[in-house]
Amino acid sequence: MKLFCAKYLSKFLQYPRLKTQVYKFSTCSLTSQNVRVRFAPSPTGFLHLGGLRTALYNYLFAKSRNGKFLLRVEDTDQIRFVPGATEKLIDILNWAGIQIDEGPSIGGNRGPYIQSERIDLYHHYVNKLIKSGSAYHCFCSPKRLDLLRKEATRRGQTPGYDNKCRNLSRDEIERRKYNSEKFVIRFKVPDEMKPWNDEIFGLMKHNIKDEGDPVIVKADGFPTYHLANVVDDHLMEITHVLRGVEWQISTPKHIAMFEAFGWTPPHYAHLPLILNKDQTKMSKRQDDVHVEYYKERGYLSDTLIGLLTTGGGGFNTKNPEFMTINELTNKFDMKLIHKKSSRLQMDRLDEIQRFHFGQKLIDVKARETIVSEVRQIITAHFKNSSDLSNINSVELSDKYIGKILDWAKERITNINSLVSSEFLFLWSLPPTIPVDLSSQAAKKAIKDTLESISKLEDNKELDTVTLVKVLKTTSKLNNLKYPQYMKLLRSSLTGLKEGPSIAEVILILGIDQTKSRLEYALEAIER
Repeated sequence: MKLFCAKYLSKFLQYPRLKTQVYKFSTCSLTSQNVRVRFAPSPTGFLHLGGLRTALYNYLFAKSRNGKFLLRVEDTDQIRFVPGATEKLIDILNWAGIQIDEGPSIGGNRGPYIQSERIDLYHHYVNKLIKSGSAYHCFCSPKRLDLLRKEATRRGQTPGYDNKCRNLSRDEIERRKYNSEKFVIRFKVPDEMKPWNDEIFGLMKHNIKDEGDPVIVKADGFPTYHLANVVDDHLMEITHVLRGVEWQISTPKHIAMFEAFGWTPPHYAHLPLILNKDQTKMSKRQDDVHVEYYKERGYLSDTLIGLLTTGGGGFNTKNPEFMTINELTNKFDMKLIHKKSSRLQMDRLDEIQRFHFGQKLIDVKARETIVSEVRQIITAHFKNSSDLSNINSVELSDKYIGKILDWAKERITNINSLVSSEFLFLWSLPPTIPVDLSSQAAKKAIKDTLESISKLEDNKELDTVTLVKVLKTTSKLNNLKYPQYMKLLRSSLTGLKEGPSIAEVILILGIDQTKSRLEYALEAIER
């Protein structure tokens, strides 16, 4: 990726290029009434819940108005750039069901959609600002800027730039360039800013003059967010900007820059913060706010989308957390987004997961996909575990896996749980058969159980009530207390000390698998 030194930037600003490319963009019509929004993250690591919420609300707003959702990668901060982060970001959006209409992954007629590939465009437009007197060269050293910050802090003032280089003469600018002094480009903030309308917060006014003139092109030639997002929003015909409330204070600068170019700014809407349970701001450094954290633990995309609807409003329906992303499209209303920061109902995550998991099992195609995923998980588990000897005993037919999923949907939060110690008996023989009875008593009880169970093979309406009656009869026949008898069968069938009722276990495993396990237990006792 090309970096631009101050010397190169100086020459570029003196001799602007790419007139053909600029003409192509500058002739784009801005009269279209079609809604166009953009999600513009920086590829600096994992996508977090707040970022996914921003992408989701942009997507729902656009789709509720038959508009377009653009992905734009803002990678101008080369220090924080993480290789591969863009690809992971696209994968996560696709996983979440957020379909990109234009972006790095699929293209579009307003590209390129990666800012580091648009550097020449930014230089062309910053040159226009310089020529019009709306921007200027600043040669202040980092040391001087640091002293300004420290002095402002000491006085209890807002740290900001004192605009020292605003009125440098052309001769002085050229002399300092000739001497290869490093410089940045700053935008001249107007002396007074008119109030502006935030689609969520209403009429807003910020005093940005005390902050001084912001840098819009850094010494390495890369634009800052302020310049790049304004140029890109205009050229990409963005009609509405939905972003985090932390950018609200910068919006007057962006509006001023739009006006300096003679462009019409888009509509702005700022989403309130998402807070932790203790009311602190969610941090990107928390592992459990990364979207991949939940994906890797088996949570469904619908679950995470549903979770994001539990805080902050924006929907004209009850229980939006139980809707799919397509269903939410028709229920989204920006006017209903709350102004106050809110907490996601994290304690309801598993409840939301179980609901969406159950809904997936109803859908034929989704069910087939889940069954296939479970088969892969089970196969991988036994292939990589010490229970390799049990792989041949594992039942992996579509019918059996489907039956397990129907039974387990209220007991698990994700399919990875099906290979936990609690559910491993569903797929393999118990590794050992602990027997508390004398071997002869245990053998007789198991043989009698086998005989009783075999008589039920043709019962197509077998239920737990019938099984309990049979088991109690067998218990009495062997002069065993029922709890003691249940303990023997549990050890034989599951190898666990506790779990579902034995009648339920037999129904889950089926008569054939139950008989096989009891026969295996007999062999183990005889050994």
